[in-house]
Amino acid sequence: MIYSWEEVLVSGVRFFISGALNTVITYIFYLFLIIFMPYQLSYTITFAVGIVIGYFLNAIYVFRSKPGMKTATVYPMVYLVQYCLGMLFLYVMVDIFEADERFAPLVVIFLTVPIMFFINRMVFNGRKS
Repeated sequence: MIYSWEEVLVSGVRFFISGALNTVITYIFYLFLIIFMPYQLSYTITFAVGIVIGYFLNAIYVFRSKPGMKTATVYPMVYLVQYCLGMLFLYVMVDIFEADERFAPLVVIFLTVPIMFFINRMVFNGRKS
């Protein structure tokens, strides 16, 4: 099935809204955790929490798909790639460029979100966008 630009735009807007909500929730959690533990562990924990929240938001709200075993299995694997890229970007920004560890994850999100939208469409719709 070929999608119209309108369908892609609508799901893109929903992806942005759900992603913003997920980001706010996990970012606040990250800021709390870095009080007690290193930023790497804080990022890892909040990333995992974000995957769970994101899965249900993407399945139900963004792509209007029924959550199932197949998507629940593939979804974390997709985000493993994002996690590795995110940790690399975070390391470079914090440890090499000495960026503030409180704000560096926001840059990581900005860099990885566009590609993740299209990968998520493939996961939940079962076909290319």
